[in-house]
Amino acid sequence: MKVFTAQSTKSTPKDAVRELKEIFNSQNSEAKNIKAITFFASSNYEPSDLIAAMNESFPDITVWGCTTCGEIISGCISANSIVAMAFTSEVIEDIKIEVVTDISKNIDLLPAIESFEEYYKAPIAELDFTKFFGLIYIDGLSKKEEVLLDKLGNYTNIPFIGGSAGDDNKFIRTIIYANGKHYDNSAVLALVKPKVKYGIEKIQSFTPTEHTVVVTKTDEANRIINELNNEPALDVYANLLNIKAESLIDGSNFEKYVFGLIASNGTPFIRSPFRVVDDGKSLELFCSVKKNTELRIMESADIIVDTKNSLEKIQKKYRKIFAMLCFDCMGRHWTLHNNNQLDEYSKLFSDTRIPIVGFKTCGEAFIAHINHTAVFLVFYD
Repeated sequence: MKVFTAQSTKSTPKDAVRELKEIFNSQNSEAKNIKAITFFASSNYEPSDLIAAMNESFPDITVWGCTTCGEIISGCISANSIVAMAFTSEVIEDIKIEVVTDISKNIDLLPAIESFEEYYKAPIAELDFTKFFGLIYIDGLSKKEEVLLDKLGNYTNIPFIGGSAGDDNKFIRTIIYANGKHYDNSAVLALVKPKVKYGIEKIQSFTPTEHTVVVTKTDEANRIINELNNEPALDVYANLLNIKAESLIDGSNFEKYVFGLIASNGTPFIRSPFRVVDDGKSLELFCSVKKNTELRIMESADIIVDTKNSLEKIQKKYRKIFAMLCFDCMGRHWTLHNNNQLDEYSKLFSDTRIPIVGFKTCGEAFIAHINHTAVFLVFYD
């Protein structure tokens, strides 16, 4: 085995981490050759106690993670738990962790970039993006994901994927764990040189409609679209879909129709509406959109059917998969909950017979900040 997975629902950090270590030991005698552990934990664990327990139980191992809207492990999507994936030296040749703090202010990535370059002894722009990947976990309440990922893309073509940390839907405080400490208002970046092959996949359970719109007025910093096609955004959205605008005020209909930014290869990147702004005309989204961006309106598909088909395609594409990290949007789980499909969805991840660990996010990182998407880091031989 090259990776090991574990989950604990113990209520105290010390007991939960002790159980994680016992599970890892049972899979891999005395947890030999573990080089790094990433974990995702309920915000109900006291952060300082949790990271202290991780430091005590896994000394000399690179450990990093974040809080969640719910934890994912093969066949189980739960809350009030901690899940973890341990990577042996057969999987990870090298790894460097950096934390970017105070991201609600001016985001300065240069110290992290310089640290990566010093560690790997090469300019980050010259590192082979086929031989490195990045993982990024970001404060999910910051609304700074777009800025951070845009700036990161100015430095490197190495793909960074991950998710925005949650706090069990309390929307008060999310926590990042790294370098033996815990942080809020921060992001953790892991630059990894793997020994194995990897791939990146995403699933968004929407199909394109015939409706295309252009963003003509926007408050990008606050993720608000004021106008589409030079008309009030709410009116255009409602008229195209033959929906009464007043029925959208409570936001209950937004999960059926979302916006998709369509890449040149036809791949959609989802930006879902969140609510009608107080002016009664504008739409706030879960992701920001730049002015003059063309968007396609997307219609929801059956998440169970679509995810099942997509997972089958991923397995056929990579054949010998031995592990996957999963960053799955909270929005997808709201839809599943509303349709009483959560148990059926959980079973899809056990049917793969592949070790999977991940968390329900407040948005996903895949080139840019997206939502209503499941993003996978696939490890295979």
